[in-house]
Amino acid sequence: SRHHFIMDETLKSSVLMSPGKTTIQCGEDVKRDDRALSIRSKNGDILIDATHGRIKIQAKNIEFVAKSDRPEEGNIEFRSDNDFEVTKCRDFVVNSTRNARIDAQNLLGLKSHKQMHFITSLFKGVSAITLGKGGITDKKLGDL
Repeated sequence: SRHHFIMDETLKSSVLMSPGKTTIQCGEDVKRDDRALSIRSKNGDILIDATHGRIKIQAKNIEFVAKSDRPEEGNIEFRSDNDFEVTKCRDFVVNSTRNARIDAQNLLGLKSHKQMHFITSLFKGVSAITLGKGGITDKKLGDL
């Protein structure tokens, strides 16, 4: 009774219940670049939840795509209670068609072991260099 598959026409739902491990294995007779497994939802969210575990995604390439014709949709958001870390990659590239911003509440560190390039047509900034004798200069960022 703890391991069952229910197809309920009244509730219009299906449930696969497994008290132990569940494995879906497919793709043995599929060509390398063909789709072997699809999970589709015409309406509603898709939730993958591992409350007391980790979620690992492993593939030759991983692509996240969010599309919508509505301006408030089509976004990808990462939220973490602690660290968001990229531990190793060859190149880390961000291409933005509008704005790119990094905001740190305490410390923002940029470190390069070779060179650092800043290329822009306009550079505005405030730093410790702009401190006056009595503290922060009275100039506003737009005046600099």
